[in-house]
Amino acid sequence: MILAKGLPARPTAAMEEAYRAASTLLSGMLQHGEPADHELLGVCQVMLGDEAGASETFRAGLAIERQRDPQSKLCGTLMKRVSMV
Repeated sequence: MILAKGLPARPTAAMEEAYRAASTLLSGMLQHGEPADHELLGVCQVMLGDEAGASETFRAGLAIERQRDPQSKLCGTLMKRVSMV
């Protein structure tokens, strides 16, 4: 759901509830240091209207991924997401 294509520009009430639930779970998962979790949480934050929080989350994930593999596809994706918020 989080990375689905073709989502409406504004989420429905049910979608907002799902993004909030996902955000809660993903926030707890950040302690494991997986940059992909940061991407997912950041997308949820964008969909919930928290661009500042999303920017911080994307940047944190990008920093981790740059240390692991600066040439990875995820690193490129996170750089794009940072530039979009």
